Amino acid sequence: MKLNEQQEAAANYMGDASNILVNAGAGCGKTRTIVARVIHLVKSGTDASRVLLMTFTNKAAKEMKSRLRKELGPVAENIQAGTFHSFCLRVMTQLPKSFGIQGLTVLDADDQKSLMRMARVKHTRKLDKQSAKEYPSARELIAWYSYSRNTCQSPKRYLRDNGACQYV
Repeated sequence: MKLNEQQEAAANYMGDASNILVNAGAGCGKTRTIVARVIHLVKSGTDASRVLLMTFTNKAAKEMKSRLRKELGPVAENIQAGTFHSFCLRVMTQLPKSFGIQGLTVLDADDQKSLMRMARVKHTRKLDKQSAKEYPSARELIAWYSYSRNTCQSPKRYLRDNGACQYV
C-alpha cells in the first residue's frame, strides 16, 4: 500500500499516545491511512479482535473491510468494522437494559414508507377527495417525523409550530 510521508507517519505511529486523529479533507487518503494503521497495529501484535474501526457510511465501511481482507487475510474477520450507527445498534441490542429499551426493532426505508402510507390512509379516509389529494405524501410525512425527532420535538408540536396544523 503506497502512502505519502504524512500518511506513513500516522499509520506507523508508535509514540506514547494510544489514540491518533486523522483529520483531512475529501480525497486526501484518509481511508488508505486508517486501513494502513490497522494493518500496522495487527502486524505489530495487536489482537485483531481489539480493533474497532468506525466510519460514517456503509460504502466506506465496506471499502475498509475489503482492503483489510486483501491485506490481512482471514484475521481481518476479527476486526470490528462498520458505521457508527451499526456499532451503536449492536451495543444497544446487546445491552438493552442499559439504554432503557426492550424489543428493539429497526425500520428500513421501505418499512418507514409502508407505515406512513398506512397512517396516511387512516387519516385521509375521513377527508373529501380534494383534501386527501393535498394531504402530505408518505415521503413528506417521514421527513416531518424525522425532523421532529431529530430536534427533540413531538411530531404534533412540530407540525403545529411549523404551519402544518391542519394535518394534526
